[in-house]
Amino acid sequence: MSYLSDGRVSVHMMRAPGTGAGPSPAAPYMGYCGTWRLVADESTVVHRIEITPRADWIGTEQERRAALDGDRLTLYASTRIRGVPHHRVLVWRRAEPRGTPTESRGSVHGRQQAE
Repeated sequence: MSYLSDGRVSVHMMRAPGTGAGPSPAAPYMGYCGTWRLVADESTVVHRIEITPRADWIGTEQERRAALDGDRLTLYASTRIRGVPHHRVLVWRRAEPRGTPTESRGSVHGRQQAE
């Protein structure tokens, strides 16, 4: 995940081999890019999706509760998949820069829970 100071965001995630968890085990990759903004309370981030393999997400806004603690950003989301509520928690850790400056590089550890 990369947040840029000009308001752009890019998210790329891939499921570890052999893990079929989630709503679509056949699609191990998920990614999108677009713009981001903080909501007035500064504990919510909104991603407006412009490009993604998921046509149903293009033009949508994905709202996430966010908590920043040192080099860790935790995003919380609630969605409905086939009518069933799901809660997701993604924890991103800022990675050490590799020779070129970046505003944010990291790895993600996530979990999903159905109600």
